[in-house]
Amino acid sequence: MNDFTRSLSDWFKEKTSSSLYFTYFIFVVAWNWETFYTLFFEDAALFKSPRIEYISANLKLNICTEFWCGPLADFITNSVWHIGVPAMLTFFAVKYFPQINAWAHGIEVKNYFERRRAYDTERVAYEEGLTIALMAEAEQKQKQKTVKEFIQKAQTQEEKWDFEFQKIDEEDTRAIQNGFQCVYEKNGYVTTNASQAINTTFKYIPHGLYGRLDSLGLIKRVEGSSGRIEFTEKGKYFIRQLQKQKKL
Repeated sequence: MNDFTRSLSDWFKEKTSSSLYFTYFIFVVAWNWETFYTLFFEDAALFKSPRIEYISANLKLNICTEFWCGPLADFITNSVWHIGVPAMLTFFAVKYFPQINAWAHGIEVKNYFERRRAYDTERVAYEEGLTIALMAEAEQKQKQKTVKEFIQKAQTQEEKWDFEFQKIDEEDTRAIQNGFQCVYEKNGYVTTNASQAINTTFKYIPHGLYGRLDSLGLIKRVEGSSGRIEFTEKGKYFIRQLQKQKKL
């Protein structure tokens, strides 16, 4: 008995949970919207008689005035009109809406891939243009590099030194001035004993300025002599340029 009750309950649940009933209900309400609106939402103060009587008198179809056929004909007509038409609409909806939906979905998918194809085409064209632009840029950079190398090879040594001289700053200039005094006034000695008694030394060129001169390639140590420096040919060129500028 329990199995029968359970199977009956499952059958009833399966039948009543179908979307067919909801679809039919929606069509009934939509088709008879005026009746439902009058019955549930219209202001009662507008009626001089009960709503049912108003609906029966104004919204009910009366096609047969003969007494013998009037009630039966009106019942059949109103049943077909108010209940049968929504049933037919439900049938067409259940039968043809999936086909219409599949047709619309096919159009949507087709349009999607058309848009995707157009996007991919434009993206490929953009990437090709970008590749061409990058190749042109790389080619121009290579040409510039070649020209720079050619110019450097064509330059004389003094032209190269002059290019470097134009980039020195005030600290470099101060280092050269300090080195000038050391080489030409102190005979190239970087340090000297200031006091034999306390064994201290005095530096003519501080470490920072000495490092600048050395990094610029302006000085070198005198061979066979400890603690003495002299200017390189490049350093002498820098000195001449500073002398022209009245900075030495």
